[in-house]
Amino acid sequence: MTCAALLVPDVPGAGAIARFAPTTPRTTAGAVPADFALRFLQDARTVTAGENVTYAVRVKPAGHFTGTVVFELPNITDGLTARLIPGATAYEWTLQISVPASVSANSRVFVLRGTSGPLVRTAQFRLTVNSAPDTVALPTATAPIERPKPAYVDNPHGARQKAAAYAYTWALTTNPEFVLFAGARITVPSDNPDARGRAIDYADQFELDCTNYMSQALRASGFDFLRTWRYDATRHVATTAWVRAAGPGGMPATFVKYGRMRLVNPQGTVLGQPPPPGIQIGDIVVWDLNARRPMHIDHQLMVTEVSGAGASWGDIRVSYHTYDHRNRDMDEYQDFVAPDAPKAHLYVFHVNYPS
Repeated sequence: MTCAALLVPDVPGAGAIARFAPTTPRTTAGAVPADFALRFLQDARTVTAGENVTYAVRVKPAGHFTGTVVFELPNITDGLTARLIPGATAYEWTLQISVPASVSANSRVFVLRGTSGPLVRTAQFRLTVNSAPDTVALPTATAPIERPKPAYVDNPHGARQKAAAYAYTWALTTNPEFVLFAGARITVPSDNPDARGRAIDYADQFELDCTNYMSQALRASGFDFLRTWRYDATRHVATTAWVRAAGPGGMPATFVKYGRMRLVNPQGTVLGQPPPPGIQIGDIVVWDLNARRPMHIDHQLMVTEVSGAGASWGDIRVSYHTYDHRNRDMDEYQDFVAPDAPKAHLYVFHVNYPS
């Protein structure tokens, strides 16, 4: 597929617009409706007032999509200006936000909207602004808190801590001992080419690495390979259960089948409800973004820190791939997801780690 893109120069507020226009139809197997999606590789950034910050944006076409996508930032405020910069391919964009020095410290969520005819797709991103430093920098209530590394990470005891320590350590990068190949070549996700060796969707080559990363952490804890759940370090390939989240052949279903995990809350937890009791580091939280029956797993996260008794989602922090986050606060994550997926459910799997 070859694409042409038209970029509109820097403009403030809702005038931040760019266009993405395929010039050759995209072909995929099967009758897939023409559509597209927007993704941020990292959807939460922090910047000091008076500086610029950038986000990597990816366009994901589906089916025989040949339309023109117009991008807008409808709710950008406070004098912030935005610029969309085309990347190496028509799928890749860089969103640059310029923050005036006068902007006060705060954290807010913005929406990038893409429109193509009747299709309207959105992707959210969070921007946290720290006050520009004075002679003496004073902390503010809205400034993000840099959490220290959990003590267990450098000296894990037991299988559960080993899994969580692995997840924390490799949350923002790829372990070279677990790179994947497609054919005779290392995988290169088209939407995240720096993440070489990760699991991909073979239909469009986009990154789908959350389960591959989760399997690595479980393996690091001491779980033995299964016939259906294994990674071949010689051939750099993995079984379906190693890399798939959903369905009877996925990793969660496989681990439940063999008694390695159990589902704690079969009805799921809707946004705004407290988590089920007893969540521990090393447990797995999954998203079903559309509240389907039976549950359909869209994304997997490993619990890497729990404060106190874990009575609220704000006490629980998770790490994951696609796209990389380490120790993300689950309260903040739910707030981020809610506008686009208000019916989303969270499920928790308790992992029965080897002793």
